Order: sequence, then structure tokens, then C-alpha cells
Amino acid sequence: TAPTATAAPRADVTSPAPAGVVAGPVTAAVTYRPPVDGRVLRPFDPPTTFAAAGHRGVDLDAAPGDAVLAAADGVVTFAGSVAGAGWVSLAHADGVVTSYGPVVTDRRAGQEVRSGERLGRLAPGGHGHHGTDPGLHVSARLDGRYLDPLLLFGARPRPSLVGTGGWAGTGHAVAGYDGWSGRRFGGLSTAPSPEATRPGFATPPNPNHLVIVPGLATSSASEVIDPADLGYDPESVTVFSYAGLLEEAGAPDDPYRVHAPYGPVDTWPGAAAVADAFDGVLRDVAARQPGRGVDVLAHSMGGLVTLEYLLDHHDPYDTDTPAVANVVTYASPFRGSDLAAVGTAVLDTPLVGPLLRGAQALTGLGRGHLDLTAPAIGQLAVGSEAIEDLAVRWDGAWEAAAAEHPTGPLAFRPRLLTVGGATDPVVFADRAAQPHGPWHGPVGERERTVAGRSVVTHRVLPGGHSGVLETEAAREVAHDFLSGDEPVEAPGALTSGAGRVGGTLLRFGIEAIDWIPALRWRTVGGSR
Repeated sequence: TAPTATAAPRADVTSPAPAGVVAGPVTAAVTYRPPVDGRVLRPFDPPTTFAAAGHRGVDLDAAPGDAVLAAADGVVTFAGSVAGAGWVSLAHADGVVTSYGPVVTDRRAGQEVRSGERLGRLAPGGHGHHGTDPGLHVSARLDGRYLDPLLLFGARPRPSLVGTGGWAGTGHAVAGYDGWSGRRFGGLSTAPSPEATRPGFATPPNPNHLVIVPGLATSSASEVIDPADLGYDPESVTVFSYAGLLEEAGAPDDPYRVHAPYGPVDTWPGAAAVADAFDGVLRDVAARQPGRGVDVLAHSMGGLVTLEYLLDHHDPYDTDTPAVANVVTYASPFRGSDLAAVGTAVLDTPLVGPLLRGAQALTGLGRGHLDLTAPAIGQLAVGSEAIEDLAVRWDGAWEAAAAEHPTGPLAFRPRLLTVGGATDPVVFADRAAQPHGPWHGPVGERERTVAGRSVVTHRVLPGGHSGVLETEAAREVAHDFLSGDEPVEAPGALTSGAGRVGGTLLRFGIEAIDWIPALRWRTVGGSR
């Protein structure tokens, strides 16, 4: 069968010992300390394969000449030059090997050192690609596998971000987000969550590249979720543009490196119209970072853009495009938007519709933000041809992917997390679940399992259409999911049920508007 593109497991040190103490496989537990006092300049970013791009340790802020101390008791296994820079490696009693560089040192292999003992001083000239990375690089390995050194120094497996994204702290890790309980009143309601006013993770959930896709009526200034809140460095993020790609790419550490500036009007043609631009973004990622997988974080219509790409453009066996491992969508109208359906129905009525169209023409209403006559509005409406067609193609693609020999665009079985807002009046929480023909039969699956593996998961989070993006819960659930874990249970049964009832009532209202005789020209002689 075809390989499965999933988020790589985190390289955590699993131990019943307290924070900062690693119970290793060789002898007694070992207590670690940071080798310098500086903040984190660049976090751990393990590569997807042994030879792929990544960051196999952490860079800590330090100036040339600063003392570099042993993180724990150990024996020097290497002290010498690598690519013109000095490095020291220590083997510890728990089987972990730590390495430090670039350093000026007089240590020699075989020497024993104590925790906190000076190994040398930070050498000038930097390290990494062409010596452009500043500070001290520290790495840790256990049985040949790279670990996040921050975990050795007492950081929680979900430490807070320090040093990137325009925010800095004084220590190596501060308290992360408080754990979100998810369900409330036995799952009937959704527990509240505080607004995220600070970053919450020091390291990304997996080694993949992150692509962010905003929704309808957005612009280049719009933000879904700050990727720094999830621990991503700028080189690992690309922001999608509805205006396509820049002819000349910007700096590698700029998430907008291929992002052509766009405004709300560029979103009006709808999701399918820009799916080829999404294809261009992924091809750029593959060219710059070969072999690296991709995750997608999308809001509103951005989720439909992602699915349109997957279903109509993605070839999992095309080596010029990266594997899409995970997709997280917030308030995406996969089953349609009842509010869009109301707008479409009202505009189609013979009396009210012309008045609204005339008002828009005279006042410019919607010209700079959202025109109700935009093609995207009709496409997003509940029961529209576009929504129905998406559901049919989605089910067909999963049938092909679930076969004994998977085929089709979803052959590698990417994981999808759909998130609905508990108080979203634009896209009811249940409408944000995976595509399903809303006019045919029961409500349909909210979850999907293929070959015993969960590939589609739905959660209801606190907040409205945009507010669902603002909470700590939105970040915690995304980070857990992208880490390969199942996020906390949040079925929001009451909210989902109310959304289904509300959507049905709105649909009946739409039909009533469309058929009220007073608002319709009667058909005479085959014309209206």
C-alpha cells in the first residue's frame, strides 16, 4: 500500500522523573542545566528524514567569549574541529550525548567533567549555513535520535515560545497555555477559553512546513493564527495569497516571500478559482525545502480552497509537490453557509433583490469588503451546486483512498481537523464539519476512519466566526492535532444541535422568501 503522510512523532524524553531530570536507559537519572543563560534564538525543528533540512538542536543567546558550561556530569567523547569550528560532545550516564558549538576549548576526549564546569568559550563567527546563525548551538541525542534539548533543561513538553515572533522571555521556558477542558455539562456545551495574548509553544508540533490560508473578504493584512504561537519559525511558514505568487520571491525567512498583495475583491471569485495558485505555493515549498511535508491552517473559505486543491490538483506521487500531511480548518462552510444562502435568496427575489443591487451600485456598499453579488456568496450557500459537488468528490476520493491499494488525490490519507465556532452565526458549528450533501438524508459523519486510523476529526470550540481564532483553545487543539495526537473532546452537542435546527429553519425561510407570491413575478407566456 501507499505510504501514509502523517505528522512525525515528537522527539520527547519520556520519563517519570521530575522536570529537568531524565531517567535514561543506562544508569541513574541525570539532572541537566542550560549551558548558558541566554534566551532561545531558534528552537528545535527535527528534519522529516535523516538528510532533510531542519534544526537538530536549539540556539541559545550568547556573545563570543561567554563561558560555555557542561549541562550535566559526563565524559568528553569529542573535542575538535568540524567544518572549521570547534565542538565538544559529552556522554552522560543516562545514555544522552550533548554537543556544544562553536567553542574555543582545550578539552580532550576521555576527560570527565562535572555539571556546570566550563567546557570553553563561545567562538566568534557564528555557525550553521555560512556562519550566519548566532549564539550557542546545543544538541542532544539518545540512541542516535535527536531530542529537544529544552526538555532536558526542565521545559515542559509544551513549553512557551521564547525568542522568536517578536516576543522574548528571560528564561528558557515559561508556563504554556493552561490545559483546556474542552467539553462542558457532559459534552452538551463547550468550555470557555481565555484569549491568547501571548505565544504558547516553543517548538512546532512536527517538522512539516506550515501554509496559512485566510478566508473570504480578507486581505494581505488578515491573520488566521500567528504561527509563532504554535512554535513555528518564519522560514517554516508560507502565507497564501488570493492574488497568486510574486514573480520574484522574497527573503527565505519571510512568510510572505511569494505572497502577492491582495484585497477582499480578489477573494470574490471563490475557492475553485484560486486552487491553482495554491498549487503554485506548494510547488515553491517543494523547490525550496525538498522532502519536507506540508500542513495547512485555514479559516472560513480558506478550508474550501485547500480541499479544492486536494481534490482537483494534488497528485500525491508528484515529486515536485510536497506531501500534505495535516489540515486544520476553522469555521469553513464545508456543508454551506446558511447566511450566504439567505443573502442569495433575498437578492434573487424580484422586489427586494433589485433594491439591494441598486443600493450597492449607488453607495458602493461591499465594494471594498464583500459584494453580496460576488460569485463566492452563491457558491458558499447551503445546497449550492458547488457545495453539493464538493461533497460528492470528497466521498469519492476517500472511497478510492480506503481501497486495498489506495489511489486518487487522497491516497496518502492526510488527516483533517475541522473546527466549528460554538457561537458562529455565519457558519453554524455543524456546517463546519467535513463535506456532506446537506439536502440528502441524515446529517452525515462528523468523523471518518480509514483502515482503523482516524483521518477526519471534528471539534467545537468557543467563539464566533472570527472569534474562534482568538482563544488559547484554538492553538492548543491545533498543536495537539498537528503533533499526531487526538485533541481534547469537544463535541458541543447543544451547539451542533441548535445549528442544525437553526439551519433548517433558515432554509425553510429561504424557500418561503423565494415562493411568497407577493415577491414573485408570475410566469406568463414562459417569461417572468
